[in-house]
Amino acid sequence: MCDIMATAFEQVLTKSNSSGLDVRMAVLIIGIERLSKAHHDEYL
Repeated sequence: MCDIMATAFEQVLTKSNSSGLDVRMAVLIIGIERLSKAHHDEYL
């Protein structure tokens, strides 16, 4: 799962390295996904 997110993040970085906003959005989305996954794991 981590590899998939890292790959998606790399794609965003290479696709839009001129736009800092897209990169920040990707970081935000990945952060939310990690938080929700950790939150989900707590209840398993």
